[in-house]
Amino acid sequence: MISLQHNYKKLFERKNSFFVFCISVLAHSSRFERATGKGFESLAFAYRDDMGTMFNIPEDLISLQNFYRNLIQNNSPVLWEAYTKATALNLEIDAVISHYKNSSRISDKAEFAQHIELLTANFTYSTVVPYWVLSSVTDAEKDLEIVAKFEELRGQTRYPQFVANVIEKYYAYLSEITAIEATLFSYLTPKELGAVLDNPTLFNREIIEKRRGGCVAIFSNETGEFEVEYGNEAVSRFFAQIEVSKHITTATIITGNSAFRGIVRGRVSIINSLKDLHKMKDGDVIVSINTSPSLMSAIAQCSAIVTDEGGIMCHAAIISRELQKPCVIGTKVATQVFNDGDVVEVDADKGVVRVL
Repeated sequence: MISLQHNYKKLFERKNSFFVFCISVLAHSSRFERATGKGFESLAFAYRDDMGTMFNIPEDLISLQNFYRNLIQNNSPVLWEAYTKATALNLEIDAVISHYKNSSRISDKAEFAQHIELLTANFTYSTVVPYWVLSSVTDAEKDLEIVAKFEELRGQTRYPQFVANVIEKYYAYLSEITAIEATLFSYLTPKELGAVLDNPTLFNREIIEKRRGGCVAIFSNETGEFEVEYGNEAVSRFFAQIEVSKHITTATIITGNSAFRGIVRGRVSIINSLKDLHKMKDGDVIVSINTSPSLMSAIAQCSAIVTDEGGIMCHAAIISRELQKPCVIGTKVATQVFNDGDVVEVDADKGVVRVL
């Protein structure tokens, strides 16, 4: 049974498959520290209902942001090396995506280990590192060249396309030879998926059903190991132990930070993943945990953007300035307070969003 050794606080959450959640865990672990020289002492993760939530030690986050801010202010070669590595990995992953994009199935299951290594490395350098660099930027550094380079990287996240065009073909291949529903393979860890590709009889439906109820994991940078528990009971016990902020969801007014000024009124569409895009209509207000490049088709249609997370260099803030759309970021609770179809006023001049 997992016992918490630190006072964890919620850091962020993402709506993704269990498999992608595992890749994110790997990318935020010791790989993150190896990339730039600084990582988290300890992280806690929870996964339930297709939502991955990360928790950290607050003091650890302050230390990390100060470390990155120092690298930015000194135009450190460490950041330029990380940027060069990321651009090289993007080219490599683009070539694999291009190869598989127009293919109906995998060409060689023996390539799986290489694909996982490429995906995890790319996630670390092109998603995780840019996220934390840009999260550490203040107004004083926002116009620096290195910041612009990481903005560019953050706007070109590759992992959704890689999962859709490559990894999901492994699911389809296994479904074809086992008659098991393809989506169930997305509840395997990368290591387990590789093992099942070698020997499909290793697939354990009982374990998968437990995972569909969720999982929790504690990562220690000191040991480099994960302590993991699966099942709804484990997740419920974890959330009972941890101090998670509880917000009053009957609120009708919330506040955040203005990323681009303006006042608009519109219908709410909660958009957190590709699966939500069908809800979007022209003129809707996007309400999201945190936008990403994969949501650009919806962002192009929206009249305003409201997010739970983000700072002045987050994806939503950058895109809102480019498209000149009112944007309120860092509300912490927008996706909990508002519902699809609510009519709201976004006053990005004041950083206020209210139900009409």
